[in-house]
Amino acid sequence: MSKIYYAVVALFLFFTIDLFINTFYVCKPKEKQYSTKLTFLSLWVILALSPIDTYSSVIMLLLDFSYIMLISTEKLGKKLVAFGKYEAYYFFGSFLIAALYTLLTMDLPIFRSDDIYAQYTGIIGNALLYIILSMYIITRKLSVFPSGKIYKRYFLTTTGITVALLVVCSMLLGSTIIKQEDMVPLLFTLLLLVTLLCISIYRRVITVLEESAHAKVEAEKYALQLDYQEQIEKNLKVLSTLRHDFKNHLIIISEYARKGNQEKLQSYISSIQQELTPTKLIDTPSDVISSLMNAKNETCKNKGVTLNFTCAFRNVNIDDFHIVTILSNLLDNAITAAAKCEKGYINLIISECNSFLEITCFNNHQEQIVFKDGIYITTKKDARIIHGMGITSIRRAVKELRGETHIEHTADTFSVTILVPNH
Repeated sequence: MSKIYYAVVALFLFFTIDLFINTFYVCKPKEKQYSTKLTFLSLWVILALSPIDTYSSVIMLLLDFSYIMLISTEKLGKKLVAFGKYEAYYFFGSFLIAALYTLLTMDLPIFRSDDIYAQYTGIIGNALLYIILSMYIITRKLSVFPSGKIYKRYFLTTTGITVALLVVCSMLLGSTIIKQEDMVPLLFTLLLLVTLLCISIYRRVITVLEESAHAKVEAEKYALQLDYQEQIEKNLKVLSTLRHDFKNHLIIISEYARKGNQEKLQSYISSIQQELTPTKLIDTPSDVISSLMNAKNETCKNKGVTLNFTCAFRNVNIDDFHIVTILSNLLDNAITAAAKCEKGYINLIISECNSFLEITCFNNHQEQIVFKDGIYITTKKDARIIHGMGITSIRRAVKELRGETHIEHTADTFSVTILVPNH
C-alpha cells in the first residue's frame, strides 16, 4: 500500500501545481508543454517511490520551482511570486485540511495506530487540495455566464456529496464495520474517480459556454459589419443621385444667386447639405471598430445622445472577440446613462500609447451611483444595474489581455480608462 500511496500523492501534487500555474499565469502553449509535463510527472513519481526520505522535501521544492520556471513565460519576478503563492496554498491548505479533518472526525488515535488509515487520509488531503482549487477555478468561470449559475449549483452539490462520501469512506477504515482489505479500497477508488470525473465534465461545460460566448460575439461582429456595409451602400446611392442631379442643382443655385435671392439660396444649399449628412461615416484603421462605432453612433442619434469619437491609432493587434466585448459594453453602458440626461453626451477616445492601446470613455449621467460588491448600481426606486454587468465583462476581458481598468465618477459624470497591450 505504501508505494501506491506515495505514487497517488505524487500524481495529485503534479496535477495541483499544473492547474495552478496554467490558470493564474501566462504559460507556454499547451502543445509545447507535453514533453515538459511528461518529464516532470515521471520525476515526481520516481521521487515518491524512491527510498530517499531525508532530502525528499527539498527535492520536491526544487521540482516545483523548476516546473514553474520552465512552464511559465512570465518575467522572473512573477515566476518567483507564483512559486511562493503555490507553496503557501499547498502548505497552509494541507494544515487547514488536516486540522479540520481531525477536529471533525476525532481520528488522532486511529491515525497514530493504523498505517493504512493514515495513508488513506493523506491521499484524501492531497486530493482535496486539488479538488478545492478546481472548484474555485470552475465556479469563478461559471459565474461569468448567466446560464452558468445552474451548472455551478449542480457542480457544487455533486462534488460536495462526493467529497463527503470520501470522508465517510476514510472514517470506515478505523472501524470494524467492514474489512479494510475488502470494500474500502474499491469504494475509495470509485468515489475518487467520480470526483475527478465531475471536475472533468464541468471543465467541458465551461469550454462549451466560452465557445458559445465567442460565437455570440462573432455573430454580433458579423451583424455590425453587414450594417456598416448597408450604410456605405446607402450613402453611395445618395452620392450617386446627387451627382446625377448636380448640374440641375447648380442651375438653380446660379439662378437664385443671379437674382440675389439670398433666402432661397441658403434654403436650397441647406437642403443639399442635409442630403450629404448621412455620408459622414466613422472610419478607422480597424474594420471591426468602424462597424461597431457606426452602429453605436446610429443608436446615439436615435436616443438623442451626442457621440464625440476621437481615433488616434494606426492599428489594433487585439483579437476581435475582446475588442468587441470591451467597446460594445463600454458604449452600451454610456448610452444607457447619457440617454436619461437632457443633453446626453459621450466622449470616446481610442489612442496608441507606446505599445499599448488606451481607451477612454467619458459620459454624463443623472443617477446616484453606489459601488456595491464590485457592481455599480443606482439607488433610485426603479433601480437597475447601471454599469454593473457591463463593467464586469469589461474587467474580465481587460484582465485576460493583461491590461488595466480605471474607473472614476462624480455626481454627474462617469469615466472609464482602459490600457491594454497592443503588440
